Amino acid sequence: MRTRGHGRGWRALAAAFAAFGPLAVTVALAVWPTSGAAHEARVILALEEDRCTRRLEADDRWQTLRLRVLPETSACQFTQASVQALLAAVGELGRPTDPEQAYTSLFLGRLVDYPWLSSQLATTAARDPGWDAVRGRPVGRPINSYVSALLVRPEVLAFFEAPLAAGGYRVTAVTVEKVLVGRCGDLPQVETATQCTGTVPFDAMVWLVLGRRSAAVEDSVRKD
Repeated sequence: MRTRGHGRGWRALAAAFAAFGPLAVTVALAVWPTSGAAHEARVILALEEDRCTRRLEADDRWQTLRLRVLPETSACQFTQASVQALLAAVGELGRPTDPEQAYTSLFLGRLVDYPWLSSQLATTAARDPGWDAVRGRPVGRPINSYVSALLVRPEVLAFFEAPLAAGGYRVTAVTVEKVLVGRCGDLPQVETATQCTGTVPFDAMVWLVLGRRSAAVEDSVRKD
């Protein structure tokens, strides 16, 4: 389905969706309501599979993006392919002519909804001398700061920055709150027990802080 103002780059986006095979794809590029919707989000893209809906939403008043999975149960989580396809839709929105209209953050929600990231956080902390796996807390720093530092590493952010680059965005920071810790043996997303022992962080509410790419960086991305 093609919507006025969003045809540019549609073929590239469709290629990303092709990985889902028969996956039902719903695209909603509706105009933001003019009144009475201060906290409503518009759905940019929704992917439906296995009785789960994975969505990219936008709050244009507060200039924020959000990834959301419904229903909010342990049976419905994000896959790496679904996240890449959803974020590819950011490029379809076009670059705002006014920098003040650019999105400033992407809310991921709970990290446990991204099993590969939750597992990576747990196993990294378990091997880190800066984490006390006996007490289940970082050494000499607040836990939110510690988890943010692990998630802001280039090897983690590269997964998100690649699709966001098409929309002219980059990740400038990661903020977290409500970090949860648990015993490695109790975490279903950690498959290899030898990679993780003790009590480690595995879940948190996560925000990616977004910035605009410079024109030179955007030209380089397009050439690649």
